[in-house]
Amino acid sequence: MAQIRTRTGLAARDALARAALEVIREEGFDALSLLRVAQRVGVSKSAVYHHFRTKDELVHRALAPVADGLRDIIGTPAPLEERIDRLIDLALAHKEVIALCSPAAAARIGEQTLGDSNAGGVEIVQALAPPGTGAVQARIRVEVFLAALAAAANACEHSSDIDELRPALRSLILP
Repeated sequence: MAQIRTRTGLAARDALARAALEVIREEGFDALSLLRVAQRVGVSKSAVYHHFRTKDELVHRALAPVADGLRDIIGTPAPLEERIDRLIDLALAHKEVIALCSPAAAARIGEQTLGDSNAGGVEIVQALAPPGTGAVQARIRVEVFLAALAAAANACEHSSDIDELRPALRSLILP
């Protein structure tokens, strides 16, 4: 167990966020609580409350790097292939988060990172679907792509795999 008592506020918050991701990965999103995180890190629940007022605030901190990257991908005009490559790079850089993305977890993560889950989902679909794709087909393509991305992030252990992954993942979303 990592001790956070002697760390700076930022380092302590990061340690708690990492512990939250560990709890989610090992026990599932519903098992996450400030008490479980405190136990994992070896501090009191009140020490966790000193850094995070709510579970949602803790989850937001844990997912911030992915959320920031996703917002940047969605908000930056670029060709579809480039957005997909950037999403693949984001997923591989944050495997520990992306590998957690079951459909239910992805919905919770989307809600945490992009606000309203419906609006966030629409933004993702619009950013990643080829132009002219019907709404239902676009949604399905994006869901399949994100599920494959989570599986790839979980399975990819060697950098040489990335060269094989990129075209395989692109083929799931591009016409």
